[in-house]
Amino acid sequence: MKHSIAGKMVMTLTLVMLCVSITVATLNYQFTSAELSNQQRKQATILLELAAQSLRDSRTSAAVSLLEV
Repeated sequence: MKHSIAGKMVMTLTLVMLCVSITVATLNYQFTSAELSNQQRKQATILLELAAQSLRDSRTSAAVSLLEV
């Protein structure tokens, strides 16, 4: 049973569209994953800096209150 030219074209276009959509989805996933990892790393760094500053400030204020007594 031979396929017609139209049938072959439809099958070829379907396979090309499938390959393109898989490629785009993969690249989109990799880009988004890398971007979210960078954002999470930056936010973690900022949070650690704020926590360290908060601890330094609390120790400084505690030392000042002890000196005032």
